[in-house]
Amino acid sequence: MVPNSGVEMNLPQTPSRGSFILGCAVAAALLAAALVGCRSTAASPPIQHVLTTTLAAYHIEVSSDRTVTLESRDNYVIITFGNHRLLVEKGRVVLDDNETAAFPITATHIAIEVARSMLRVTADGQEMWKKSFLSE
Repeated sequence: MVPNSGVEMNLPQTPSRGSFILGCAVAAALLAAALVGCRSTAASPPIQHVLTTTLAAYHIEVSSDRTVTLESRDNYVIITFGNHRLLVEKGRVVLDDNETAAFPITATHIAIEVARSMLRVTADGQEMWKKSFLSE
């Protein structure tokens, strides 16, 4: 027993049961959010192959979740994936000798992504073409 000396003593307070439960809930929510953030989503396909080449002033980067071959020539690049063939020329790409998409001839970086049955072509970070195809 402490005699009353007129001096107030500040004793440490133990956390209440409610604040302990709240702290545990916050910690569990942070852990769950971290674990959910580690899953692969449709927006982040699992890229396994990356190939690069140059064509004139273009830096061409191909990323894919499947086997890809790249053949460089003087005036064009041929990218083959599955049963598909993508031809890259100055200012355009041609898929399977049929479908064509254009990009600015002043572009410097052409990115081609083949993942989750989708083909995306971007020029200097701007999407120029997006094409869905059946998976082989």
